[in-house]
Amino acid sequence: EAISELRLLTGDGRYSRSIPDILVELGRIEFAHGWHADGINDLTRLEKLLDPPDKVAEGLVMLGNDARLRRIDDREALRVYQIGARAGGNTFWGNRARELASALSDLARLREQKLKDSAWVSWNFDMAELYLLRLNGRDSARVAYRRILSDTNSKPVQKARASYALAWITDDERGDTAAFDPSTWLQVVHAWPGTIFAKTAQLNAGVEVTTVTRDDSAESLYRKAEMRWMDDSNPEAAVSEFKGLIPKFPETQAGRRARYAIAWIHDNLRHDSAKASPAYRQVVDSLPGTAWARKADAILKGQPHDFLEGVVLKHDSDEDFEEGAEQIEGLKKFGPRSPKTPALQSDEPEAIPPPPEEQFLQPDDFN
Repeated sequence: EAISELRLLTGDGRYSRSIPDILVELGRIEFAHGWHADGINDLTRLEKLLDPPDKVAEGLVMLGNDARLRRIDDREALRVYQIGARAGGNTFWGNRARELASALSDLARLREQKLKDSAWVSWNFDMAELYLLRLNGRDSARVAYRRILSDTNSKPVQKARASYALAWITDDERGDTAAFDPSTWLQVVHAWPGTIFAKTAQLNAGVEVTTVTRDDSAESLYRKAEMRWMDDSNPEAAVSEFKGLIPKFPETQAGRRARYAIAWIHDNLRHDSAKASPAYRQVVDSLPGTAWARKADAILKGQPHDFLEGVVLKHDSDEDFEEGAEQIEGLKKFGPRSPKTPALQSDEPEAIPPPPEEQFLQPDDFN
């Protein structure tokens, strides 16, 4: 009866609500009661309407979602989303339609890719993130993450990352009102000890953080080396400590900083250009594209430089290594991000999320 009355109002010009308003309300009620054919018929009428744009786009997003999620027709959903994006312009629902259309286009490109066996892990991460972060498709994301866990080509760090993402999905689905259950996080802790995923899972579980990662160990050695020249005034011993750190933890941030520290000490504390020059050259060659390499390259060329960006056009003073390190510390004012949010970005051994001490801008972020 209510549906009939609303449908009659679409032909009554005396009623204050616009036709798109009524059609969207009709579609919402009809979909909620399982009257999908009627809902599709009513919402399809929005394809020929333009005003109000936000309401038209809202109804077309509803229609596109029905095509994508219930009818499993991505092609039809993409068509409807694109119409909604054009009709909605820069309104909220216009932008939402545009985002969904873009996500479906990227999904189609992913599905068309022809891959070698070794590339399937990266492909599954891309697929999982697209479903989870852009299409709100948690079940499809789960399937992709589980494929990574069963793939014999997956590296341990990739499996740990997938396990963390699955735990995040499970935890996030409980909502804020449900009783907290740390079991999913503790499963990650037990399955992947010594990883950043285990450490962050302990934080999310609300238990004592006992995990020590490679980054933690490297940072500890770096601080020890710093003490040799800052507290003990022994730059030779500091260089030795930094040299010992690099081969043990070459992939860590501390390992990369140690390369520059060696060159800086030779240059500024020992005033040994014969050793400083090749040390700077090693920074340039081993850390291409980073702030460390840009600064080292500027020093080798005798150009004005600053700590973060290498060459500069004008400068008042040549900031030394300690001052540059203080600048990096100051950037921590921008963080940290919430440890629970998954940073699902690549198949490299990146933290999901990063460890607390690395949840801030680093020199590489200025590339």
